[in-house]
Amino acid sequence: MIQGFFVETCDDDCSILSTERPLGTLVARLRGAYCMGLISNTEYHDLKLIMEIQQIFAQQVHGAAFTDDGIRERCFQLRIPREVLLPGETRTPRQLFVFATAILTQQLSWRAEQASKKRCQVPEDFMLIHAED
Repeated sequence: MIQGFFVETCDDDCSILSTERPLGTLVARLRGAYCMGLISNTEYHDLKLIMEIQQIFAQQVHGAAFTDDGIRERCFQLRIPREVLLPGETRTPRQLFVFATAILTQQLSWRAEQASKKRCQVPEDFMLIHAED
C-alpha cells in the first residue's frame, strides 16, 4: 500500500521498506500508512490490536487461547466487528478476531488500490526567478 503511494520514479523504495530501514517493520508501516492518511483510525486501532494478539500467541507456544484474559479483552476491543454486528448479536473472542481480520483484509486491499490512485508526484523544481522565453 505504501509503495503504491510513493512517486513512480522513487528508486529508494526498497531501501526504505526493507528490513532494518525506516519502514521495514510492520509496526512502522502501519504508523506510516496511518500518518499518510492511507488507513482510517479504526483500521489502525484494530490492526494494532491484532498485532498484539498475534504477539501473545507467538510468545506462548503452549497454552495460549482466545479465552485467556489478555487475548479475550483485546478481541472485545476490536472496533470493526461492533460496527457491523447487529444489536444483541454476540460472538466469541475468536469469532470477533476472525471477523475483524477478514474485514480488514478486504479493506486493506481496497485501500492499496486507492493509494495507487493517489500516488504522490514529484514537485517541479523550485525556481527563484522565472525566466520567460
